Amino acid sequence: MTRLPVEGAAAFYFGGGARLVRRLPQLYEAAPVEEMRLEARSADGTLVPFTCLRPRNCGEAPPTLVYAYGGFGIPLLPNYNASIGAAWLERGGQYIEANLRGGGEFGPAWERAGRGALGRLKVYEDLEAVADELVARGLAAPGDLALMGRSNGGLLVANALVREVRGARGARRFRAFVAEVPLTDMRHYHTWLAGHSWLEEYGDPEQKWEELRQISAYHLAQELQVPRAEDGEASPKLAAPEPPDLSLCGDAVLLRRTYPLGHGSYDGLQAMQQEQKVKREAMAVQPPSVSGPFFGPWSTNSCGRALRAEANLAQSNTEVLSRFALIFISEDKQPKMRMKVVSHAMASQTSKAHQFSKPIGLGTSYDMATSSSEHVRRADAEECIKKLHILPLKEADARIKGKSRMEVLADTLRQIRNTKEVVRSGDLVKATEAEFVVIKCDPPQGCLSMDTDFFVDGAPVICFQKIQFSAWGPTELSSEQLFNEYVRPYFKGEYAPYGPNAKRVRLLYTGQVVKLDNDIYLQVEATEPTGLGLVSTDTEIFANWDSTPEFEKVHILPFMDTLPRAYQYELFSDYLKPYLVANPCKKYQANDFFTYQGVQFKVVACEPDTLARIGKSTTIFCEGQLQPSLRNLLPPNLMSQVAQLPQGLQMLLLSSERTTREVEEMLNSRRGLFPATIDEIEQFDWPPPHAHAQQTCMVCLEDFQLTQPCRRLPCSHVFHKTCIDEWLRRCTDCPICKANVDRAVRNY
Repeated sequence: MTRLPVEGAAAFYFGGGARLVRRLPQLYEAAPVEEMRLEARSADGTLVPFTCLRPRNCGEAPPTLVYAYGGFGIPLLPNYNASIGAAWLERGGQYIEANLRGGGEFGPAWERAGRGALGRLKVYEDLEAVADELVARGLAAPGDLALMGRSNGGLLVANALVREVRGARGARRFRAFVAEVPLTDMRHYHTWLAGHSWLEEYGDPEQKWEELRQISAYHLAQELQVPRAEDGEASPKLAAPEPPDLSLCGDAVLLRRTYPLGHGSYDGLQAMQQEQKVKREAMAVQPPSVSGPFFGPWSTNSCGRALRAEANLAQSNTEVLSRFALIFISEDKQPKMRMKVVSHAMASQTSKAHQFSKPIGLGTSYDMATSSSEHVRRADAEECIKKLHILPLKEADARIKGKSRMEVLADTLRQIRNTKEVVRSGDLVKATEAEFVVIKCDPPQGCLSMDTDFFVDGAPVICFQKIQFSAWGPTELSSEQLFNEYVRPYFKGEYAPYGPNAKRVRLLYTGQVVKLDNDIYLQVEATEPTGLGLVSTDTEIFANWDSTPEFEKVHILPFMDTLPRAYQYELFSDYLKPYLVANPCKKYQANDFFTYQGVQFKVVACEPDTLARIGKSTTIFCEGQLQPSLRNLLPPNLMSQVAQLPQGLQMLLLSSERTTREVEEMLNSRRGLFPATIDEIEQFDWPPPHAHAQQTCMVCLEDFQLTQPCRRLPCSHVFHKTCIDEWLRRCTDCPICKANVDRAVRNY
């Protein structure tokens, strides 16, 4: 039998205060590490907290790594980071974690301050303030810091690099930059995969491009004067106009690309094994002695091997896909600007990665001025679609019964792939036996390749017989004006109605809303038949102006139990306004509910008291809070039914301990007594034959009057006949004492 305690085991105690129960294995020596919580003053006076971890007795200015994110309300909280501990702190490095604006450490106001392009500029000033504070305190040497960030933090790193190269912010602060899975093209980001969901965080490039250009590192880098090596010296040379790649500067630029594994984690053992194989092969190569005007010779230590491994990975994977890291290393504190590697890691969606005639890695320079146009053409040619969803027209689907859709499409898709024809959503694909429509593709347009995944499942696309459009906007239009000025142009050009010569169509469905020119919104109200479909030359189109008014005033309140308690917030700015902005077309009426970020709201009053929209001229009131009572939780349709009942009956229904579902069943199912059973209950005209203390009907809350028909329940409680009959049709219990009337009358 094993003797206790086992060596190295932690004790477990009940009571006696907090005791250690269990812990993970210690992965690095944390005892010599000291922690400091400091603050830096940003350019606008805001105090920006940051955490400093450093080995004790490490000297005044050890190598310093700064990590930051600053966006999407994501907090950087204390955690046990074994990678940083073992790879950095144990080797004498100093680690800084900055809590920049835009993060979620200090509530919505802190997060909101970092939103949008102008907010991001404040975030970058926060980062620079942290670096300056480290230098001012003597914790780091000027120009001797490294900066690292991922995703939105990669955007932060890329802009920090561009700001330093531009020299617009004074002395150089950072010596190395690591941008992992970064976002840097702010002109096209909203067209990528989930990019549309970031519009609230960054802003819409279609409306605020001039602001977003200030944080679009890809475009800012194109404006730089990038020197190129020439005869052993760095001489300035302006990069070509509109280069297809991001050209950034440093004494060493490394690109590491893993296989298409997603944004933050590995997806599949095979891909991970393949990456490890490439890395092992790279590590096995003895680093050659390479020297030149850009940097000194390769070292043969482990750091040199790691860098060489990264370089080999970059050379063997020049087509950059979804996961990559760009590393910029300066060999001295004030390096000359030199362009080392041109990669497509931060290029726009419209100019995809391309293959070079030879791998570009460390020690390889590339002349953008002479070769940019050639690479644009090749990048366009090699842009490939990863996923394609394609469905047949309903009439065509009926003709291919007995065959698989992929079998019918195979030859046509193969031909499209071989000819490098560009495919887009809405394109018509005419196979031998049937006609298909491209429902969606990722990216929105491109060429088919051997790696394209095809999806052919789903209901076929319908040719609408009839379709009803409604529209609304600042100026009311007649049906004829609406059709001629907005609906007809919407189906012109390449999106002409489906017919013999059509090549591309618009796919529509009921409820779809489209914003047109002049702030006009067009909505598909109904289609016949229903489903996903298209408008053809034979479709009957109806168009009418939606005259739904805008509220003059509306009072919207949150439910108290859904409001956050852990941090401060501003109800209108943090919750109500973002929801209303994101849903400009939604119609509301009194007693409607909606939820935003976990907070539930109710429209408690409105003027006019009818179905309407919340517009730019609507006055919105949000003072107060709602208790989660049954009256407040009932949806509008149930509240309207309850309102038709006598006042006392309403009180009985809503004050009892019933759920919303139970009230709904009582109102709709009427699971009460049978009419014959109700007729068996004692009935009389007031006053009762015998003396009775009760003088008020507890359903309608009115006193009994002479000759009024009344009923006495078996429990002796008296009510107006009409009041209690209405109640007993829905419930079998006495409204006052809850005694079962049905059991007492029928005696079971």
